[in-house]
Amino acid sequence: MMPFLPRDKRIQCSLPVWLSIQEKSSQQLLPGRVAATMINISKSGACLIVPNMFIAGEHLFFTTLNGSHSLLLQPQESGKQLNKFLISARSVWMDSREYLDQLTFMLGICYTTTQKDLFDNIKHLKGKKPTNL
Repeated sequence: MMPFLPRDKRIQCSLPVWLSIQEKSSQQLLPGRVAATMINISKSGACLIVPNMFIAGEHLFFTTLNGSHSLLLQPQESGKQLNKFLISARSVWMDSREYLDQLTFMLGICYTTTQKDLFDNIKHLKGKKPTNL
């Protein structure tokens, strides 16, 4: 029997991001991307609001669930530092919901980017040492 493990602390946010799909074996990006909003973040993952679950005919949840493809997140804001900021993740769960009076989808993700790389990216963005989430 597995011991009870409490969920990581979530930090509420509203961060516009771009989502792309990358094939793991070839590192090729599928054409296209979709806009999403990260509504909370934790040490191990995040929750996204996504208006459209398809990129280039591929379903975001099912394509990145089995491990053959990764979900890449990048902030929608542009800038020299932000262009290099990518988070690799996989889908964990999905649900539909209304958000801002529109039918959307909630997508739970788990980071596949190592915590060291993730925190190095955050450190680079902030220009200082990161603190624990």
